[in-house]
Amino acid sequence: MSAAQRLVFELVNNGGANRDLSGQFLGWAGLAGVDLSGANLTRADLRFADLTGANLTGADLTGANLSGAQLEGAILDNAKINVP
Repeated sequence: MSAAQRLVFELVNNGGANRDLSGQFLGWAGLAGVDLSGANLTRADLRFADLTGANLTGADLTGANLSGAQLEGAILDNAKINVP
């Protein structure tokens, strides 16, 4: 299992609230329903990630690559989103 796969497994099973995930590769990850509230996702690669229903309340997504990401039903209250 690669480091990226281990990280996704950990997030799915334990959540990622308040985690520092800046710059992490999470592209194509299945993160539907995962609690990422307050997470630092600056410059994270979230291309084509499934974030359906994920809790991103207060998360910092500044500079994150969200191209093709599925965000249907995601909770984005107070999230910082400033993508290039």
